[in-house]
Amino acid sequence: MAKHARSRPRLAALRWPLLAVALGVAVPALAQTSGPLLHEYVPYDPTTDGDLGAVTIEGGFAAELQTRSGKVTAPDVGRPIVPGKTPTYSTKSAVPDDSFTADRDARRVDSLPYDDPFRPSLAPFKRLAAFDSVDPDYKLRVRGTYRSPVDLTKEVSPKEPIDPFFADIALELKAGEPIRIPTPVAGSIVKKAYLSPMSGGKHMGFRLERDSADNLFIIAEGGGPARLVLEFASPRDAFAGESSAFDWSDIPASMVAVLPSSVQKNAEIIAKEIGVDKTTMRPAEAIRTMVAYFRAFKDSEDPPPMTGDIYMDLARGKKGVCRHRAFAMMITALGQGIPSRFVFNEAHAWVEVFDGYLWRRVDLGGAGRILDDKTEKPEKPQPAFEPPPDPFPWPTGATKGSDLVPPTTKTPTPSPTTPPPAPTATGSTPPPAPAAPPSKVTMTLNGVADDPHEVLRSKSLAVKGRLVASDGTGCKAVRVEIVLKQTGAGLERIAGQLLTDADGNFDGKVSIPSDMPLGDYTVIAHTPGAGTCGPGSSE
Repeated sequence: MAKHARSRPRLAALRWPLLAVALGVAVPALAQTSGPLLHEYVPYDPTTDGDLGAVTIEGGFAAELQTRSGKVTAPDVGRPIVPGKTPTYSTKSAVPDDSFTADRDARRVDSLPYDDPFRPSLAPFKRLAAFDSVDPDYKLRVRGTYRSPVDLTKEVSPKEPIDPFFADIALELKAGEPIRIPTPVAGSIVKKAYLSPMSGGKHMGFRLERDSADNLFIIAEGGGPARLVLEFASPRDAFAGESSAFDWSDIPASMVAVLPSSVQKNAEIIAKEIGVDKTTMRPAEAIRTMVAYFRAFKDSEDPPPMTGDIYMDLARGKKGVCRHRAFAMMITALGQGIPSRFVFNEAHAWVEVFDGYLWRRVDLGGAGRILDDKTEKPEKPQPAFEPPPDPFPWPTGATKGSDLVPPTTKTPTPSPTTPPPAPTATGSTPPPAPAAPPSKVTMTLNGVADDPHEVLRSKSLAVKGRLVASDGTGCKAVRVEIVLKQTGAGLERIAGQLLTDADGNFDGKVSIPSDMPLGDYTVIAHTPGAGTCGPGSSE
């Protein structure tokens, strides 16, 4: 196959690293004895132990959990952490830790990096960070700085019904420093936690803490790589469901963050403009009105009008993706006295509202085009989580968060057995259809072909090119993988994926993984092909 333009960007200093979360406890070695060996320890094998009827494993976890989404197996607490491949959570978060500042970039993103440590999978809704208060300049923060310790023996079971989850989180610990770790949904409790240091490391003490926005952190006494396995119990109704019928007086005043006077004034103006009236509506109706309004936002190549007030501009302009919608609805809801949070991870954002019963997740849409799934492959296939039905209507053409999930990560649906091909007149089976001829792939970086670039980890790299079939026609709606191949080391990583347009062109940005080793890399565009367009590569 003919070679085409390649570029070799050098990954430079680390700036904004991707965050992953993990927690675990080491297992003591078996003591040696001089007498006869009556029982031999066999390490947990998640690929077979559940099938063989194992009940519990190291750490006290059940070998399997039966969930509404299907059967899930417990993670292997001793599974090695592979540098450069295993997504790892550390003190350098993938999202802003202290605050969130809204922006005016209303464009829809092509490819979004993401990893999901949960079983069943929650993609793209792992709850990584939440903010519950607003500064006068519209910066979002967590109320107060106090984090309360999590005592597993005193965790109060969530309201029924309950959905169980395992979490398998790789960590890079620093002694005494908090690391943000994801949870399934607001109101989840930790039933079990086991921390397993890697490379023969010693047991270390650790504790879990929560802040006022229900963010979860781990603080360990030692440092180094470790694997954290958790078992959560989550209130099922928190994943969706319409607000209960309650009165405004049923909302505890202590749960509502008081807005600065200037923000409160503007929030009341927006609420009135979109048709929210506390004097004639119950909270449930007010929430439904706000959800309908903010779900109707559109992504745009043009920013919203600029008057100097980012909240008013976004709310009135109705332009923006997930983070803009969640930001604007959170402030509007707080202005009406409805407890609300802005929740997000590296790939998606949404709101949580408290309805007098529990915190509920509300997806406002505005998702990207492709989820660049960097999840560590589990030992055996696991199902995707099946949430309760969404009670709020979606406008035509909306881009839901669930639309980001690649088909390969959803729970497989058994299909009927396909009958063998019918014999031909001569009695032989017809030959398989011929494979499509290889496609031709061309690519440039930032518009310059075969030119060295300096690239920062966790920053974006602009790529564009074209995918052409053997007959010279452009390949429409075909996936293109942007691969980083380290010179002389054999390391290859997919940095992101793009889709071609009607003429076979692809043009977008991919994110450089934060854990990529520094060095020289060749950037390659590869496609597995589809339809009349066969596999191809720019290499």
